[in-house]
Amino acid sequence: MFNYLIFSIENGLTISRFMYDHAIILNALMSFKNQDFINLLIKEQKDYNDILLKYIKLSNQNISNEYIESNIIITEHTKLLEIKTSALSRIEIDENITNECNKIIPKNLSNVTPEFEKSIQELNQLLFKLLNNSLKKYNLIKKSIDEKEVTLFFNEEYIKHLIKETESYIYTMDFFVNEIKFTPSYIYCTQYNINVLMKEDLNFIKIMLEQDNIIYNLYAKNTMNYIYEIMASLNNEINPKSIDIINKKSLETTKYFINWSSELVSSLVDENYYTTIITLLYDHILREVNYNHYLLKRLK
Repeated sequence: MFNYLIFSIENGLTISRFMYDHAIILNALMSFKNQDFINLLIKEQKDYNDILLKYIKLSNQNISNEYIESNIIITEHTKLLEIKTSALSRIEIDENITNECNKIIPKNLSNVTPEFEKSIQELNQLLFKLLNNSLKKYNLIKKSIDEKEVTLFFNEEYIKHLIKETESYIYTMDFFVNEIKFTPSYIYCTQYNINVLMKEDLNFIKIMLEQDNIIYNLYAKNTMNYIYEIMASLNNEINPKSIDIINKKSLETTKYFINWSSELVSSLVDENYYTTIITLLYDHILREVNYNHYLLKRLK
């Protein structure tokens, strides 16, 4: 199935990278600026910047080649889109993060010492704590949105999506922090979360794209239909056979979504189309789907 320690490092690296993105994206999407929330999200970005660098150091020569080749923490467009997002939103983004991600050398973990295993566990515990703190912050922002103290630039549902995604990360980290064995129920719940979050990501892309981008919206509609079919199947009884069938459908859908998202991001870059809400969000969603596909293959 997978090496538990390698998977733990890859998981922590991925989550800390995505949460670092979330702080930037959420800050950029606030339609009018409240200094308290700006400070809160700058602190959030710094916290994940710090832990991300620790995971990057831990990851070097300790993660799989397949993970690196899956373009989960960076794509060929990440650095450019971070620069464009920073220029458009005036949010400072540390170029060193992407540079360090590019330096990670994949290699199978071997000769594990108790000290190294302890360092993994301590870092996972720190990330688990950060995630729970983030959940409180995001719920505070959601409450303020409901009370009209602050609004998001394009869709207020996005903060609910980030809350759901953070809860999913906490659920996953709980298994590593408490050293719980993976079960069919865990795999089933992970597949469910992947499909829910993919469906919402697709919806946000449809909202962000201009209405005359028919080809992109058609692909989004087709992918959405595939995901609805999978979600309907997820009401079935949990057993090895049903999990296998659902996993096959989910893998096919994520592959379709990856191909479409890659084409979309490349088109936006090639056409110098940088003004559609926030450029980093497209690349972020592509990397999330890449990780979803990687997870589904690992959790067979």
